[in-house]
Amino acid sequence: NADSFGLEIITLNVIGNEIDLKRAYQGHDFVFGLSQGYLVAIPFHRVALMETASLPDFRDISLLQLLALQRKPVELEVQIDGSIRRSWLLNVVGNWLRISSRQGVEWVTTTALVMAKVRPVDN
Repeated sequence: NADSFGLEIITLNVIGNEIDLKRAYQGHDFVFGLSQGYLVAIPFHRVALMETASLPDFRDISLLQLLALQRKPVELEVQIDGSIRRSWLLNVVGNWLRISSRQGVEWVTTTALVMAKVRPVDN
């Protein structure tokens, strides 16, 4: 029914954690939508399972393009040597993400990325 269009919640299993997404879409190499007030983007290779009646609509954008377009703080979860670290996206250069973490400024590829969260900013 048209009233519920886009309101279906899909559930993703990402490294053993369940994440519910509203208004979900898929890009070339990732799935994205709203979760707990954030825009959340997750690379396909991190999604073990997607519970949904039908696949989310397709958008002609890659994860790197989406991240490069953001003008708000983007919190990243990256997996390095099996452990997940939180960091902040500084910018996108080619296929590399320049991040700020407790270890300082580092460079990672999207293969290390588990999840990106675009935080709402109150002005």
